[in-house]
Amino acid sequence: MTSVALWLTAVEVLGLATLPLTSRAFSTLPDRGYGFAKIVGVVLIGYGSWVTAMTGFASFGRAAIVVVIVASSVVCWWQWGHPCLVDLRRRWLLVALSEATFLVALGLALMVRSLNPDIVGQEKFMDLALMNAFVAAADLPTHDPWLAGFAMPYYHLGYLFMAVPIKIAGIAPSLGYNLSVAFVFAAAFAGTSSVVYALLHRGEDPHAVRVDRAALTFGLLGAGMLMLFGNLEAVLELVAAWGWGGGEFWRAVGVKNLQAAPVPGPLPQDPTWWWRASRVIPNIEPDGITEFPFFSFLLGDLHPHYVALPIDIMLVGLALVHWRAGASRCTAPLLLLSALSLGTLVATNTWDAPTFWGLSLSASVLGSWTAGWPSMAAKLPRSLLPLALALILIAPYFVGYQSQPLSLGIVGERTPALSLGILFGPLLGLATGLAAWMLVGARRRGNRIHAPATYGLVVAMAGGVLIALNEHTLATLVLLGALLALAGWTALSDPGMLAERRSSGALFGWLLATLAVAILVAVELVYVHDLFGTRMNTVFKLHYNAWVLLALAGATGLGLLWTRAPTGPRSNACRVIAGSAAALVVATGLVYPVTAVWTRWTGFQAPPTLAGDRFLRVGQPSDHAAIEWLRRNTRPGAIVVEAVGPDYGEHGRVSAFSGRPTLLGWVGHQLQWRGDRAEYGERQQDVDRIYRAETRPDLDAVAARHRAAYLFFGSLERTQYGPEAQARLARLLPAVFSQAGTTVYAFTDERVRGGGP
Repeated sequence: MTSVALWLTAVEVLGLATLPLTSRAFSTLPDRGYGFAKIVGVVLIGYGSWVTAMTGFASFGRAAIVVVIVASSVVCWWQWGHPCLVDLRRRWLLVALSEATFLVALGLALMVRSLNPDIVGQEKFMDLALMNAFVAAADLPTHDPWLAGFAMPYYHLGYLFMAVPIKIAGIAPSLGYNLSVAFVFAAAFAGTSSVVYALLHRGEDPHAVRVDRAALTFGLLGAGMLMLFGNLEAVLELVAAWGWGGGEFWRAVGVKNLQAAPVPGPLPQDPTWWWRASRVIPNIEPDGITEFPFFSFLLGDLHPHYVALPIDIMLVGLALVHWRAGASRCTAPLLLLSALSLGTLVATNTWDAPTFWGLSLSASVLGSWTAGWPSMAAKLPRSLLPLALALILIAPYFVGYQSQPLSLGIVGERTPALSLGILFGPLLGLATGLAAWMLVGARRRGNRIHAPATYGLVVAMAGGVLIALNEHTLATLVLLGALLALAGWTALSDPGMLAERRSSGALFGWLLATLAVAILVAVELVYVHDLFGTRMNTVFKLHYNAWVLLALAGATGLGLLWTRAPTGPRSNACRVIAGSAAALVVATGLVYPVTAVWTRWTGFQAPPTLAGDRFLRVGQPSDHAAIEWLRRNTRPGAIVVEAVGPDYGEHGRVSAFSGRPTLLGWVGHQLQWRGDRAEYGERQQDVDRIYRAETRPDLDAVAARHRAAYLFFGSLERTQYGPEAQARLARLLPAVFSQAGTTVYAFTDERVRGGGP
């Protein structure tokens, strides 16, 4: 608990250090952006530490990071401290509620993580290896932990961000990993609540401080829809567990291994059933990945698509500020934070850049529509300024950048319509409702709906042709897109609606929904051709973006229906519709988190803990002790040789948990990061030569070529090379650590004394 308290203190300090900048940048939001304070602090301080270390002005140690914190705090509080304090005093209740939202979400997330904390399985070793490389690093750029001597691969900046509070607090990385998983959940939850609250807040005075209870309720609902709710696969699991449906029905559903199988209780008996919710689309090879945020959190992989979520939400909040700014000038804090968020997103999860860069530009341009075409044309260069500055800020990331070969491909198969319904049915329904609400509102105000007769005819014909061609998914999305286009054009052509402040929530929600539908259409037509040769990653990453946007738009639509209902008898009808829709969304959305957590809870026999290395400490205590010795007693750059094995297994454990680079880790992931290279095969052979060496010169020749300092021999090495290999190595090399059959050898006495190269 002391370590958790130290880490949380570090997170709070980061948020407070940069709070004046947050308050100024989000000056048009009711809470002045307090819901984003933690992620702003982590990103700003993390970026400052990264760029100063990358350019050689400072190290990447704790002391250097503290200097960046102090410098940032002095600048922010000196420049904007007074108005920030005024905002805090006037909005103390809203700020307190935002802080409570973060802390409660964090507490719940930590409780769930404590039930299954082990950093093992799927890609957790990879995520820990990349994050721990930054935790251990004294300088930047740091090594690729699985290809020593090469720079850090992948879009890795999110791992650095998560490492910053861990380094400040000085806690074990295996604990910090689980704290980071919980932090992402809580930061995204608080940020989402802030955005939806701002969209629904009914105060006409921009300086009003009264807490809007309805907006707060739907803000929390929006946060739940984005971060807590699951798709409809869990509902189908219950249906299958109750024995309903025939073979033809379940074949149409298409979820692998899901069929009617009556069980004694109300829940599925298979302890791994919760995994199927992430594999809904049956016709994508090699694996149709359909993750959503709560699945990612429950799985516990600290992967870029998950880590980027708070930055994504922050960019939605900044886009809302740009939208409301209209034709007015972009302030320096807004420009700085927008550019920083846009830039760091590229190096955190590149897949998110098209979506959220597009949102930022669209919001800025469309927000100036009310001032007329001349003003909008004049603002276009200013709208591009944050994007241009973002490229400058993130330029160091592209020095020496490597990637696998990529190209665009044409999709040869479609997502089945039923699969789309399982994944996004309730959210797409809410988007449809938002468009209908906007059109009905226009008619109620006596405004003409701007749609020539030919528009409806063309849309109907297009839908009919697609259905005749058996393109039901495209037909559904095209019809919904046409409805959104009609609603948007009608609203944007109505000066009265645009000028009405309270209507901005509907228009911004419409923009989010429209962008989401455009993404869903795009992934049905084109994909990024990568190492896998299919659209697997395109669907995976862009569907994730669509979930974020649709959840925000859906919660906004429900809130508008509830809070902006017309007076008179229609008011009750609107509230009944909104309440019923919200109840249905909550009831279906909560099935997955409640049942999945219960399944994992009942299957977890060990006492709750947040120590991610528990499985290693209990299962291979001598291996764990040797890895801890390496982490505590060797230099950050010390290269350790360990056995190489298949991806997704327990090979790579030494580099992952110690933070020390190894000659070669998971080869399949190197292929994804850098493409095919002869280096992988050569290093695999060199590792084998080391473990099979008969003479000291043989060992020294390979070790010198790679500047290796230590050789690890544990349980996996014994299985792979046999106990005779350990006996042979014991005659050739000095042991610096030995416990119960696990030994760490040093290649030279000098390196033993120095703790590494």
